[in-house]
Amino acid sequence: MAPANTQFAVAVHIMAVLGCHARADSEPVTSALLAQSINTSASFVRRTLSLLAKANLVHTTRGPSGSCSLARPAQEITMLDIYRAVNAPKVFSLHTYPPQEKCSVSCRIKYAMTGLLDQAQESMEESLSKRTLSTLIRELEDSE
Repeated sequence: MAPANTQFAVAVHIMAVLGCHARADSEPVTSALLAQSINTSASFVRRTLSLLAKANLVHTTRGPSGSCSLARPAQEITMLDIYRAVNAPKVFSLHTYPPQEKCSVSCRIKYAMTGLLDQAQESMEESLSKRTLSTLIRELEDSE
């Protein structure tokens, strides 16, 4: 079984920390602080921040006093914006095994599955488009 891809979850974690700090008017957020919150390396966080910055979701400054912040208010950022920013893989994908010519299922399964998987992806993306970062932050605060 392939390992789970965590790009989207890490990106949402980063954005939630930035959103919480923006609401609290606290000190600047560094990649080191984000890495500590996520329990990962600062270089991994910086790579993710780069993708988020390229999508105009965060502002970053480099150097010893470098920091990052949200580029837009949290209520204007959807989970779909974040998902797309980090080029997260599709939820499901077809296998790449060659079909066995003697098996009718093997020869037609990819065709039959394509529509189903496309529909599942569209449903997931529609769901993400309806959830904002501010909603997630409120849920985090309510669970304290």
